[in-house]
Amino acid sequence: SGGYVMPSAVGTNGITINNCRGVTISGVQVLGGSNYANHTGIYLTGTSNNVKVTGCTIVDNKYGVNASTAHLCSIAGNTFYNTLGRTATAHINLAGNSGRITIGNNVLDGYATTGIVIDINSSLNIILGNQIEPTNIANKIVNLGVNNTVDHNIII
Repeated sequence: SGGYVMPSAVGTNGITINNCRGVTISGVQVLGGSNYANHTGIYLTGTSNNVKVTGCTIVDNKYGVNASTAHLCSIAGNTFYNTLGRTATAHINLAGNSGRITIGNNVLDGYATTGIVIDINSSLNIILGNQIEPTNIANKIVNLGVNNTVDHNIII
């Protein structure tokens, strides 16, 4: 809880949760640093489940949060921001059969190709009440999966 991380090596992640259950990441600042284009701020992988990412500030990462094969997780109440010249591929990315993840009440701002991506293999996710600043985020929410709920998100 609290503090900050800033990856220094190219291709490293700020925080990696691999095949873990019941982890909470709260109030952490995840700063992409000078090699932002090769970093994921928080990476949930290896069938991790019941992971909570809450109250974090995630700045200048290629992917703010990338969930791959994660389940029953919560990404809520976080702030995502990328500065000019450090465009994110996606602030939040659900991939690799990720399911039953709640993404809610986050603020997505700054420069990104996409705000939230749900890939074709991810299903039963809830995307609710996020605030997305559209000026420099080309695609607000891309939902390629099935049986996902996308509702009450605010494009300001």
